[in-house]
Amino acid sequence: MINKILWPDETTIELFGLHAKGHIWRKPGTIPTLGVVYTEGGMVQGKNINSDGLFRTMDVFKGIPFADKPGKFEKPKRHPGWDGVLKATKFKPRCMQLNLLQSDTRGQEDCLYLNIWVPQGSSGTYYVAEKVGCPKDDQMMACLKLIDANVLTLAGTTALGGSPSSEYLLRLMYGAVARCEKDTEEDHPMVDNLVLSPVIDGDFMPDHPGNRFHNAANSDHHARVNSMDAHLFTGPDIIYLGGRGLIGYLGGRGHSCISLSHYRSDVKLLLSSLTKKGEAATNNAFAEYTADWGDDPRQKTIKKTVVMIETDYIFLVPTQVALYLHASNAQSARTYSYLFSEPSRMAGIVQPYPSWMEADHADDLQYVFGKPFTTPLAYWPSHRDVSRYLIAYWTNFARTGDPNNGESKVPVTWPAYTTSGQKYLEINAHMNKNYVHEKMRVRFVNWWFNIFPSLPSI
Repeated sequence: MINKILWPDETTIELFGLHAKGHIWRKPGTIPTLGVVYTEGGMVQGKNINSDGLFRTMDVFKGIPFADKPGKFEKPKRHPGWDGVLKATKFKPRCMQLNLLQSDTRGQEDCLYLNIWVPQGSSGTYYVAEKVGCPKDDQMMACLKLIDANVLTLAGTTALGGSPSSEYLLRLMYGAVARCEKDTEEDHPMVDNLVLSPVIDGDFMPDHPGNRFHNAANSDHHARVNSMDAHLFTGPDIIYLGGRGLIGYLGGRGHSCISLSHYRSDVKLLLSSLTKKGEAATNNAFAEYTADWGDDPRQKTIKKTVVMIETDYIFLVPTQVALYLHASNAQSARTYSYLFSEPSRMAGIVQPYPSWMEADHADDLQYVFGKPFTTPLAYWPSHRDVSRYLIAYWTNFARTGDPNNGESKVPVTWPAYTTSGQKYLEINAHMNKNYVHEKMRVRFVNWWFNIFPSLPSI
């Protein structure tokens, strides 16, 4: 979001091509609100709410159309506008998508609407301009137009409570997004159930993303992986382990009656379904992932191996490939990589997951958006520490393109990722200078990216 204020008379908002102008309304001694805002489509009125329980407020606009109702598989069309004042106080349906288990759909095709949060108070309405170093006067819009679009997007979505996600791109990078299958056993892993796959159509997606990184040569980039990112997805895949699927197996600590040969067979079947190259590739992958098992591996070792196989396949390897390509094509751009490893809040003796469970898929979002501060009774002080660290790194990056430099103090200097050093920062509540590492899981990245393609299909 690009937000401009001409204090104290009028406000102009420019949002992804939606230009709006409104007058600030303020009672004596109160914090201002935008009131009715004039957009290209017509007048819009949201709702002013308290945002911190004390003195800061924000204006919230829900369901502002930014395009006309779409036709099936058609490009969006310009909205014709509306008469009167649009009461933008209710969310519209989400866009059509499959549920987590890929078994049903939710949402509607009529979903081209914007939800806008505009912070008010001493610093809120200037948020984006401040984050990207623009002046807060009549020169602000001219300054904002010179800022890199990616930096503005990150700053805007940080202000709005959203997160620009690159997972869609990263998974496509390595071909991890597969086609339509409905079974959820080892020979049909859940990743194969992702029916709505990207298509290179020469229009919206003109080419394979791996061939387009030169377009980001001057755009700073950071990417992350959660340390056990695919735990959520492995649950339905090995249904025999522990009798209740892998999630039950992980949480229930396994069943001693299941033999080691059964575990080995299940892991091999999973690897076979992911590699899809036959016995030679399956055996090669199994040897790589079980090299540290020994003759009698503990159940914990087997469990963690399964989680890491799918974490590597779905998230970690594609992310490392994207980081390498970005750094290889960079001119003025900087590249940063981090691993989020804060233990899951659902792990522990009386919790559904075992104590060794680290960061699951999306576990980082609650910390990025400050949940430990808004609901403090549900979190420990250490959770507020890691939330503070992530917010500092993200907002500094949005402001300067460097997560270390900005208005927020960071606990550890985060080195840039380069093709030679491939350094990354591990982030959790106990991080210190020793949490700077290099070449994330390089042995397995090398297997998937170099060895696996060279193996024959049999």
